[in-house]
Amino acid sequence: MAKDTSFAAKTAKAASDRDTTNCPKCGEAYANVKLISSVRSETKNSWKFLQNFVLVCSCNQKEIYI
Repeated sequence: MAKDTSFAAKTAKAASDRDTTNCPKCGEAYANVKLISSVRSETKNSWKFLQNFVLVCSCNQKEIYI
């Protein structure tokens, strides 16, 4: 029997594979957000971009989205 390769099957599998964690303060599920910040290099006098993934919920949303 062939595998079901429809878009609905792929999204259902991706949703079931995710490990969702909740915030201990508010109980809301975390959203994984890519935070890009620009930093000036002191040695070459150029700009660098730092990329970090952070977990955001309603508790720390104001601190991250400045």
